[in-house]
Amino acid sequence: MVRTDALLHCAIEGAAQTPPSAPSPGQSWRVLGGGQAEFTGHDDTIALWTEGGWRFIEPRPGTRAFNRSSGAFELFDGSWVIPTSPVAPQGGATIDAEARSMLVNLLETLAAAGVFATN
Repeated sequence: MVRTDALLHCAIEGAAQTPPSAPSPGQSWRVLGGGQAEFTGHDDTIALWTEGGWRFIEPRPGTRAFNRSSGAFELFDGSWVIPTSPVAPQGGATIDAEARSMLVNLLETLAAAGVFATN
């Protein structure tokens, strides 16, 4: 039930290689590669702190988590996809080409973030 609750509205505090020193029950982190201490061997999992200690959740493709520290959703698709902001158009000499480039970049960024299908 604890794992189901953690995944139902999945939100992580952030990403870390080492466990935080004073987590509260119900808080979660995405374990970065090279995890240390209790996070050793749990790379790319979601580490959930409970009253009974750490519980590790293996994400499946399609798992989405809201990262509270970055304010963005992260998507697991074999590895964690972390969205980046699209590059803002600059200049103005060739508006049509710049606008098209910006739109392509925006669409690629949204697709990578899992906002819509890539097929």
